Amino acid sequence: MQWVCLLLVSIVFHFMPTQIYWLPLGITRTHKIVGTQIGQHMRKESSTNFLNEKDLTEHCGMFFTLKVIGGRWKVSILAALLDEEELRYAEIKNRLPGITERMLIKQLKELQDDEILTRIELSKKPLKVAYRLTNLGESLRSVMEHMLQWGKENKPR
Repeated sequence: MQWVCLLLVSIVFHFMPTQIYWLPLGITRTHKIVGTQIGQHMRKESSTNFLNEKDLTEHCGMFFTLKVIGGRWKVSILAALLDEEELRYAEIKNRLPGITERMLIKQLKELQDDEILTRIELSKKPLKVAYRLTNLGESLRSVMEHMLQWGKENKPR
């Protein structure tokens, strides 16, 4: 079951708008992204891909972790907040060259929704906000440190 979980994690995170993918027992299906918006993807709620993702999110801890910290910018945002107790929006943006305003707002909102960080309003006029890790976000410290160590030991030279 654990390896099926890993296989499906890799499948769900790498799907294309139309793709053939393999399910347990060798069944193949095609999937088109249509229907209601779930997270950041449009897909039909009755699709096998949607049902697999829902099942994995509920039953596979590794999949849930990857879903929470996955993406190009979330790990960088988390690393910045693990280094500092609290960062203002502009400070986070300055630490992530290349990120757009829209993407930063989206990633921060997703981390808030997952209760990994909290948004603190410093002033109303002009609006100034800061972000801080919650206890749940702080609990990712060891995961991030292990990922850093693994990457240092195994990256191609």
